[in-house]
Amino acid sequence: MKALSLPQGALQAPFLYNAGNDSMKLAIATLVFTALSIFFLECGQQLSAQLLT
Repeated sequence: MKALSLPQGALQAPFLYNAGNDSMKLAIATLVFTALSIFFLECGQQLSAQLLT
């Protein structure tokens, strides 16, 4: 990444925040989507198991 070549003081710069903003949003969205998917899959399996019995 470009951030690794910047001096240490630039780590607190707004540039790094702006550069990593979209990737952070994407990472957070992916994590949330994954967690919700697992949650709904687990609930769906339990619900179908209750309905079948």
